[in-house]
Amino acid sequence: MTDSLSIFVTHPTGEKAEYLLEGELRVGRLAECEIRVMSPYLSRIHFVLRPSAQGYEVDSNHQLTQMTTQTNRRVLGTFVNGEMVHGPRAIVPGDRISPVEKPGPDHPVFLVGPTQSPTPAD
Repeated sequence: MTDSLSIFVTHPTGEKAEYLLEGELRVGRLAECEIRVMSPYLSRIHFVLRPSAQGYEVDSNHQLTQMTTQTNRRVLGTFVNGEMVHGPRAIVPGDRISPVEKPGPDHPVFLVGPTQSPTPAD
């Protein structure tokens, strides 16, 4: 039996959650998303996590945009470990997914890692 993977989400509110990587998971603001995060930095369906030949991959569903505030200008997209995703990209434990290159405390962060919550027996 192989170890299962999860995506650990840190919401902008500080709330944390764990989601088992199983099948295809949409991430964004829509109620229909399997991982719903209410953040102005995420689009309705921002990215998709799906099984691949290598294990799992992230695929950005977000069009590159720029958000300008009085204090800064940020490029929004899908970033894995600070690198912008331009199509499907394999993910492994330890990878950090975010909507900005260098996330701060008000940005959602998604960390790939071994499942920690108890799962039902097979």
